[in-house]
This record gives sequence, structure tokens and C-alpha cells, in this order.
Amino acid sequence: MRGTADRESLRICAEVIESGQPLVAVPGGHPPVGGPVVQELFDGVAYLAGKTQVPIIPMAIGGSERTMPKGAKFFTSPSWC
Repeated sequence: MRGTADRESLRICAEVIESGQPLVAVPGGHPPVGGPVVQELFDGVAYLAGKTQVPIIPMAIGGSERTMPKGAKFFTSPSWC
């Protein structure tokens, strides 16, 4: 259900982190579309950082809708590359 914690996803994310693998999480639930607007953030990323004792490295990605359209599983090369 949207807007609630997905405990299974959080468990899997914690396992990824604890295995030493990098993890990229979108605290808004999905990449933003339509410009540099900070959306409401969920607290799952903070929960993971506390549970696994790893630092959070905040970052922003602009223009991602061109390289990773809604519903895509992987990034694609933009036409200008």
C-alpha cells in the first residue's frame, strides 16, 4: 500500500547493506518528475541508517525522467551521450 512502510523491502535493503553492497534509496518512494521540487520524504532511509549503522549520503538527481522514465527498471543512455 502506498504511503505505508513496506517491511519486506526494508528487510531486503538491510540485508543488501549488511552484505557490504551499496544501496541507492529514494526516500520519496519514487524519483521525482518535473523539476527540482523536494517531495515529502518517508523515514525508511533513516530507519535503515539507524538499523545498519551506515551513513546516509544525501544527493539530488535532476533530469532523471529522461534517462529513467517512469516504470523503467534500468537507466538508459540519453540521446546526447
